[in-house]
Amino acid sequence: SCTAVQLYDVSILVKLPRIIYNCRSEAWGGSILRSSMPPNKLDSGHSDEEEQVSKMNRTKVEEHWRNVLRREKLESFQKELSSLQSCHEEEVLRIDAVHSRAEKGFYSAEEQYRSAYVLHLQRIDELTELYKEGLLHMERDFADKLDFLRHDYSSE
Repeated sequence: SCTAVQLYDVSILVKLPRIIYNCRSEAWGGSILRSSMPPNKLDSGHSDEEEQVSKMNRTKVEEHWRNVLRREKLESFQKELSSLQSCHEEEVLRIDAVHSRAEKGFYSAEEQYRSAYVLHLQRIDELTELYKEGLLHMERDFADKLDFLRHDYSSE
């Protein structure tokens, strides 16, 4: 039987430190968290430029983080989709089995009805024959009694 799949994957929280570390890796062309400005200008009190660089770095990190979350969500949805697909296939197989059993039961009931109907017609024919025989016997008995009475009254 199928179980519900959890929509939100908490494994992303475990991967957070690794993702932040990867943001600093050389694959991003060096550290995106460091400023591209020379260290002496950062120390000289240019806070506006430092804030701009910080905002740019934060934007890059957030964009990368959104991409990571999208990939994680996509993987989660793909797992859920495969689970739901297998559940659906099991449900279809179960319903097909129920339909086939119902169809067999229907054909069996129809066959029983036909055999009972034929047997009923045979019994009706037998009863009709018995009724005809009884009626014929009563007609003969009536005719015999009528002949006896006619003969009895004609002799008097």
